[in-house]
Amino acid sequence: LSSPQILTSMLKSDAQTFASIYEVLRASNRLHILDQNIKPQALKKLADENNKAFNAMLERIIVSQDKTYDKFKKSLVGANITGADSYTLFMLGLNEILHNQPQKALTYFKHSSTKATTPMQKNRTLLWQYFLSNDKSMLESLSSSTNVDVYTIYATQKLKVEPKYQVVTDLGKLSSRKPKFDIKDPFQWQLLKDSLTQVKSQKDLEELSKHFAYKDTSPHLAYVLNQMNNFKIHYFITPFSDKLKWKDDSQKAFTYAIAKQESTLLPALVSTSYALGMMQIMPFNVQPFAKSLKRDNITLEDMFDPITALEFGTFYLDDLSREFKHQLFVSYAYNGGPSFLRRVLKSKMLFLKNRNYEPWLSMELIPYRESRDYGLRVIANYIVYQATFGNHINLEDYLKQTLVN
Repeated sequence: LSSPQILTSMLKSDAQTFASIYEVLRASNRLHILDQNIKPQALKKLADENNKAFNAMLERIIVSQDKTYDKFKKSLVGANITGADSYTLFMLGLNEILHNQPQKALTYFKHSSTKATTPMQKNRTLLWQYFLSNDKSMLESLSSSTNVDVYTIYATQKLKVEPKYQVVTDLGKLSSRKPKFDIKDPFQWQLLKDSLTQVKSQKDLEELSKHFAYKDTSPHLAYVLNQMNNFKIHYFITPFSDKLKWKDDSQKAFTYAIAKQESTLLPALVSTSYALGMMQIMPFNVQPFAKSLKRDNITLEDMFDPITALEFGTFYLDDLSREFKHQLFVSYAYNGGPSFLRRVLKSKMLFLKNRNYEPWLSMELIPYRESRDYGLRVIANYIVYQATFGNHINLEDYLKQTLVN
């Protein structure tokens, strides 16, 4: 930092040092230092170290809507980075697309595919390889995936084939009696969850599953079944839905799509940010929602009651829907907050009607990674839930509704 040429000194250091300095600089200093033309080879040297902090920095810069990073983004073009992890290589591919370099982008997506460690990451690379090459075999590979995500759904609908993933909506005959533990007690659930992680034997898991064969513990039963089948079967159940009145199938499907992503439908969940219950309602929202719903004597603990949680969550989703209209946007707002989404949309840099690869490109460029993936997963849940209700939604047409001039 004492060097007369700070950027030159940063480039001569290692990836961890570069990323550390980037993080601690003030925004104005950071932009002043990085708003320069950099030789792609210098960035390749650092990126190929595959440093976690440097990878995260690259991702944030690529998805940034701040034009002062444009020179840095352009410097990445043609850097031919190969050593980074799968997701960083994928983001570098998107950067090549933004700079009209489809062949270089395709190379990045191929590299990203070979390094992918999760089914969803593998599938997103396959879809983008299809977009850039028009190679039908990419869609065929995608359609054979047993993972439920928007990429697999797109491929199966495009090829007009049945999905290979297995969806279960009925857990069989369950008892209407009261379960043996309090489903509204977060402490009981945490202790139980900790105990479940210690069980490795398939036989023991099968024996344990019998203790959850109650209607009120169907989410817990699905949780144990997931452990038993190693997440190869996808449970799209709707516990407690008969206790509420739904406006239509879309409202019901979307509420459960959110709940499945938020809590895997478990009633007594508390997140690290203290979001509560099945719908992960933030504590500061409880009383305002209660007032709007004209519910008296509501406490934070009431969010562990699944029926109350679904009621409050549905209210919030309906409220967000009045402003943001499309379920994809509502998903982003539910996760990242409405102010976050307003800033994203106000920039007018995403969901552009006349840009290639939309809305898929914008869906991968949402600035906040958690919200980015959250929206993708919720929409996949929504499409599948609607299908289980007998409603077919064409994903491609549905997503095009997000585009603006």
